[in-house]
Amino acid sequence: MDTKIIKVHANFTLSPEERESLTLLYQPLFSYPAMSLYLTLYELVKVNSKIYVQDLMKMLQVEKDRMVEYRCELERFNLIRTFQGEEMELVLQKPLAPNDFMHHTTYARLFAIVMGNKKFINYSNRYRNEPLTNKHEISASFDLKRLAIWDESMENMFNEKKDEGEPKSYNVDAFLRQVSLRLFPQELRTQEVKQIISEMAVMYNLSVADLKSALFNATNSQTMDFNARKFRFDIEKAHGDLSVKDVKDPYDLDPISFLKNAQNHDYVVGADKNLIQSLIHNFDFKGPVINVLLDYVLKNNQNMLNKAYVEKIASVWKRDKVSTKEEALKQIEKPLTQSKRTHTTAKRHIPMPDYSVAPKSNDNVEELERKLKEQLKKG
Repeated sequence: MDTKIIKVHANFTLSPEERESLTLLYQPLFSYPAMSLYLTLYELVKVNSKIYVQDLMKMLQVEKDRMVEYRCELERFNLIRTFQGEEMELVLQKPLAPNDFMHHTTYARLFAIVMGNKKFINYSNRYRNEPLTNKHEISASFDLKRLAIWDESMENMFNEKKDEGEPKSYNVDAFLRQVSLRLFPQELRTQEVKQIISEMAVMYNLSVADLKSALFNATNSQTMDFNARKFRFDIEKAHGDLSVKDVKDPYDLDPISFLKNAQNHDYVVGADKNLIQSLIHNFDFKGPVINVLLDYVLKNNQNMLNKAYVEKIASVWKRDKVSTKEEALKQIEKPLTQSKRTHTTAKRHIPMPDYSVAPKSNDNVEELERKLKEQLKKG
């Protein structure tokens, strides 16, 4: 630290689980005991945002060079951002929550290296600001050399611990990272809420801005409660009204709009909405794949959707790992494999029995009678 005074920003409050993450997950990965610097700055900024370097050194009981090493280590894990201008400014960053940490591409792998596979598996099972535009950021970046010993066996073990409940059709975690915790706190980010967000995002092909707007409107900022029913209602009311004229490819419409256009209706019945939700939630299909499937069934079923028929085809597509519109279109080009064996029984002609036909005789009847009488006279 080159200046005698540094200015610290920490516009957040650490939650208990974030403190737990900092202590149990981040700290073992540090090359230096850098957590002491982070927690000290976090507490000191509540008293005064400007801190004398000399006082900070006395509190930590370290030399200046050692304190710089601590700071750089925190920067590598994105816990501090450092800006150099007329005076140095440190911006503290919130640590990831335990669940997010264990899903982090780099940090989770490093944890497996440092703490061992057994500890990694145990923890995986357990945890299932104002921009500084006028300053130049000089924060140190993470050193990927720390993962040098990561090998294929470690990668296989790591992939086995993926969360099966994680939404696949829409990256909800990436979306929520763009949402302030003050407006949508961590305790509301449950797996159930993530699934609802994923379903609605895919069903209505929502932009980040539209999704944020619906999320904030359904969240009570006073009680910090999330109203899932209002979230669904607001989206259904405001979206799903696109026309085929609004896109180059009809399959790029959101499934609700696609179904309205395909059936030439201005509404979608609840059963069909539930069916679309099933295709998203149970089959992990994205919008274009769903649209190809709906189009295929409508054309082959008198413009109506039959849940059993749709899900029977969907199960085949899931088995074949259909994930794109192009793959779905190839599926519907295949001929229908219907077993239409017609067993024709040959008709056999049964002739009338001989006994049913009157016998024919060419003999003279009178002559026969005469001979019979002569024989009777002779005894």
